[in-house]
Amino acid sequence: MLVQLRTFRIQEARCECCTKGHPAENTVPCDRKVITLCIRKWFGSESAFERLVATDVSIALASGLGDGSFSYLWLLMISAPFHWSQVDQLATRLHAQDMEAAAVTTVINLTYYFLTFPLVGRLGIILACKARRQRQQLWANELLTCAVYLSVFPVVTALFAMQTVLMQVTGQLAGAVISAAINLILLLILFQCSQVSLLSHEGRYTSGP
Repeated sequence: MLVQLRTFRIQEARCECCTKGHPAENTVPCDRKVITLCIRKWFGSESAFERLVATDVSIALASGLGDGSFSYLWLLMISAPFHWSQVDQLATRLHAQDMEAAAVTTVINLTYYFLTFPLVGRLGIILACKARRQRQQLWANELLTCAVYLSVFPVVTALFAMQTVLMQVTGQLAGAVISAAINLILLLILFQCSQVSLLSHEGRYTSGP
C-alpha cells in the first residue's frame, strides 16, 4: 500500500464511467473530469495533490497503522486484568501488617504491569511483523505463527529467573528494584530502536522514496 501511495498518479486511477464507456448522448458528466477539476481548485494542481498523497498521506497512514496501533498505552490496557488480579496479594500483606512483603509485592506488580508485559508484548509484535509474509503452504504459515507465539516464553522465563536470582542475592526489596530498573532499560531500548508498521515488510518506516 505504501508503494501505491508513493507512486500514485491521478491519470492511472481507474474511473467507472471511463472503464464502462460513456453513454452516446453524453448527458452524464465524466467522473474523472469532475474530480480532476475539484482537485485543481482545492490543491492548485494535480501534481501538488499527487505529492501530498505520496508524502503526508502515506506518512500519516503508516503512522496510524504502525506504532500508533501498538502504543505503550495499548499494551498497558491489554495487561490490566492481570494487574488487578494481583492486587489481592498486596491487600493480604497489608492486612497482615507485613510492610516489607507489601513493598516487594508492589514493586513486582508494578514492574510486570508497566515494564515486563509491555516489553514482551512489544517484542512479540515486532516478531509478528517481521514474519507476516504469506507463505505458499498453509502449514508453513501455521508453524510460523506458533513459532512467533512461543518465542516470547523464553524471554518471560529469563526475566523471571533474573528477578528471582537478584532477590535471592541482594535481598527481596533490593532485587525487585534492580529487576525493575533492568526491565525499564530494556523496554526503553526496544521502543527507541524499533518501529513496526502494518504497511511494509520492513520493521522501520521511512518517508523517503
